[in-house]
Amino acid sequence: MENSKKSKKPIAIIAVIALLAAAAVVIFLINNSKLSASTMRMLRREGVVRLFEFDKEKTITENLRLNAGNVLNTETSSLAGIALDDTKIVTINELSRAQFDQKGKKLDINLTDGSLFFEVTKKLDSDETFDIRTSTMVVGIRGTSGYVAADENGNDVVVITDGQVEVVGTNPVTGEVKTITVKAGQRVTCYLYNDRATDSIMFELEDLVEEDLYPFIVKRLAENERLITLVCEDTGWSREKILGIADGSIQTDTMYAQETTPGAEAAPDNDDDGNGDSDGSKNAISTDSGTGDGSNDGEAENGTNSDGAVDQGDDTSQNAGNTPAAQTETAAKSSVKAYVASTDANGVMHLTNGTLFDPGYYARQNPDVVSEVGNDPYKLLEHYLAFAESENRYGTEAEQQQAQAEKDAAYQQFVNDLNAAYAEEYEAAKAEAAKNSGGGSDNGSDSGSDSSNSSNGTLADSGSGTPTSHTPGTTGP
Repeated sequence: MENSKKSKKPIAIIAVIALLAAAAVVIFLINNSKLSASTMRMLRREGVVRLFEFDKEKTITENLRLNAGNVLNTETSSLAGIALDDTKIVTINELSRAQFDQKGKKLDINLTDGSLFFEVTKKLDSDETFDIRTSTMVVGIRGTSGYVAADENGNDVVVITDGQVEVVGTNPVTGEVKTITVKAGQRVTCYLYNDRATDSIMFELEDLVEEDLYPFIVKRLAENERLITLVCEDTGWSREKILGIADGSIQTDTMYAQETTPGAEAAPDNDDDGNGDSDGSKNAISTDSGTGDGSNDGEAENGTNSDGAVDQGDDTSQNAGNTPAAQTETAAKSSVKAYVASTDANGVMHLTNGTLFDPGYYARQNPDVVSEVGNDPYKLLEHYLAFAESENRYGTEAEQQQAQAEKDAAYQQFVNDLNAAYAEEYEAAKAEAAKNSGGGSDNGSDSGSDSSNSSNGTLADSGSGTPTSHTPGTTGP
């Protein structure tokens, strides 16, 4: 009997150890899943999008992961779609600048120029925060969708398309702070009055109809079936009317309205630090794309001409005699010329593997490469052959467009998968909300005692004064 008891004790110990090991594996997998889900990554990119890390421009690669402190700049006719995690997506509009900061479950986006659309498909946990900050407002998001921007006069604007948010406004000059709740179908505009100590920050709250929506909002709704259904249910807007505005069959005044601050791109930022110039102007690529003295004199210096074509002229300082520069250029040509079957009248190289390479396009799209290797077509080809695939660069516009189409399809699949994953949860939440509210719905403006709230477009201000137009990026809260 004694021997039997002794033999069972080691077996019991081994069993406990095995259970603890299994529990550790489960905990690791859960935590690993959470870490993976919180990874910020780029889902979509159109046009020219620039990434900065610690004030240095970085190359945007396939399936780019963003780090805390990263800054994204978009240029004209460009956008960037970012998955903040598996339930939060932001789409950054053209001519915009956004900085991403994340610390644990605290997530901030600092929008210093332009506009963005946000979508959160699942309400945040009690210990999570997600704030979008502008120069005058902090938008606290719990589980909703909407749009944050500066209007044509430089005033900060928030449009909520489903759910509701709390907006905290701050006058950076007087330090006055006010708060307002914005519901689905409403727009709030923040005005500053720096000529008085009280009521120096005021809100204008308006109920919107479909024709009032900015084009960027309409496009985001039209491309997402789940979202447009949810938004129309929450606001009472017509799905057919929104889709008609999106495809151009219904004309509205907002289709021609400027969504960002006018003149914001007038002055280029020549320091390329990603932070904008001290006068509040946004980053822009210098119109002098040559590799000379960097001055913005409109003349190409041994580089890309003003029309974007690669300069293959007979600059005597580079091509005359037996100079080191000439020897280097000759060596570059001889090392890659075997890959070139022919070159057409436009300078496009037909490579021996059947593909095309356009040196002018490659130079325009990759200024960091030009700063490193120069504008010689063969040096650019050498870089393309060595690094293009690993660094997500393209040899022609057609190649880039094909890759973009594949990315768009992958993005749409991501959205579809996301919608399917949360469809059941959304229906349950909607049923619970209807049960708690007795089936009622309140999309009207807040009738509380907050004197800063205003419905039907009336500014909550009984005093006089002129609102101060404020361009985002010039000051901070």
